[in-house]
Amino acid sequence: MPKVPLFPLNVVLFPGMILPLHIFEERYKAMVNDCIASGDPFGVVLVPEDAEEAQQTPYCSVGTVAHINEVERLSDGRMNIIVLGRQRFSISHIVQHEPYLVAEVDFYAMEQASARPGSAEAERNRRLMNQVRGLLPGYLDLLGQNLGRSISIGRMPSGIASVAYLVAIVLQIPLWEKQALLEVSTYGELLLQEEALLRRETLFLQYAVDTAPREDSLWPYPPSIMAN
Repeated sequence: MPKVPLFPLNVVLFPGMILPLHIFEERYKAMVNDCIASGDPFGVVLVPEDAEEAQQTPYCSVGTVAHINEVERLSDGRMNIIVLGRQRFSISHIVQHEPYLVAEVDFYAMEQASARPGSAEAERNRRLMNQVRGLLPGYLDLLGQNLGRSISIGRMPSGIASVAYLVAIVLQIPLWEKQALLEVSTYGELLLQEEALLRRETLFLQYAVDTAPREDSLWPYPPSIMAN
């Protein structure tokens, strides 16, 4: 069973996602240096917001392997690194606690056996992917309007896996919902959940745009009255 160093973070890393990190804690400086020396990746796992209050394990059991692509070394051993998310994994058990966590893991591949080309499930997945691809531009446009800047993702991918994980990455939703997406076992279910989330979030964003104060909404009251 493969062993992976763990980096608990307040982020959900998806396959295909690029993540910049600033490494400053001693244990994680040691972990990253060990990974650089060996060429091995580490695993990113989400730290739930309520883990301490609920007396739960302080990290989720499903995460994503992170491969180090770039390293910038700073003073005092600190580093800026850029990692790329690859395959998902589930933690079997912890085999090392110090100086950093190491776990034995099972890689958590999508179940695709029943989605053979030409099968009913494959056609359903294709329809879901096209629906999600159609919803994404409108969502990003409204998100950009709310943030006051344009959001571009470049060329839209065409593969089911690429579309599914792109949407999971760009959706601005609570971390617990992102973690739920990461743990989904089939692309069909992932796309189905993303379609519902895109529709929900688009409605919220449209409402925010429609109800945002306009610069002329206080007219015709003069500044002297408004100051009071």
